Amino acid sequence: MKHLILLILLFSADTAYALDIKKENFYLVGVLEHTSSIFTGNLTSCDYQEMCIDMLEVGIRYKHNGFIFTTLLGNELNGVVPGGNPRATFRIEKEFRLFKGK
Repeated sequence: MKHLILLILLFSADTAYALDIKKENFYLVGVLEHTSSIFTGNLTSCDYQEMCIDMLEVGIRYKHNGFIFTTLLGNELNGVVPGGNPRATFRIEKEFRLFKGK
């Protein structure tokens, strides 16, 4: 529900004007995500005594001033994590430049 409210606020005209939201900054994204614990030292380990998750997700990404807001709806493929599908992910990231160009 809170994700729906956030999306409504993002798309409302007053909020879009105040935050300088532009349609050119929205992207459709598809994600295949593999997350596993690395206790055994093997990054691709899928030993079910440890945690291993594969997710297939689609969603919307918005970029503004180095911030990235991503809302995803996905399906966990392994069935390892308790709970049902579909699963929702909301992510806020900040990009920092590592090297400056000429």
